[in-house]
Amino acid sequence: MSSLVFQIECFAATLALGILAGFFFHFYQGIITRAKVGNILLYVLDFFLWIIMIGLVFFLLLFINGGEIRAYILLALLAGMVIYLSYFSHRLKKFIDGSAEGIVHSLGKLAIIIKKPWLGVKKWLAARPKPPADEE
Repeated sequence: MSSLVFQIECFAATLALGILAGFFFHFYQGIITRAKVGNILLYVLDFFLWIIMIGLVFFLLLFINGGEIRAYILLALLAGMVIYLSYFSHRLKKFIDGSAEGIVHSLGKLAIIIKKPWLGVKKWLAARPKPPADEE
C-alpha cells in the first residue's frame, strides 16, 4: 500500500511541477512580448529557456521520485501545464504583465547605465589627436 501512496505523492508533486513550469513559461512570454526582441535573439532566449526548464524539471524529478520517468509522471507534468494555462493564467495575467513590464523597464535602465561609460570611452578615443604620419 505504501507504494501506491508514494506514486500518488509523486503524481501530485509532478502536477505541481507542471503548474510551476506553466507559470515560468507564461512569465517568459510576458517578458518577451514587452521586450520586442528580434528573431535571432528570440531563438537564443528560447534555447536558454528550454535548457533551464529541462534542468529544473530534471533536478526536481530527482528530488521528487529519484528520477524515475514513468508515463503517469509525464502525464502529470503535461496536465499541470494545461491546468495552469487553462485555470491560473488568466487569473495571474495582471500580475505577470506588471512584473514583466517592470523587469523589461529595469533591464532597459541597466543597459543604459552599462552602455554610458563605453560611449564616453568611444567619444574620448575619437576625439584624441591622431599621431603624425611617417614620411619616407
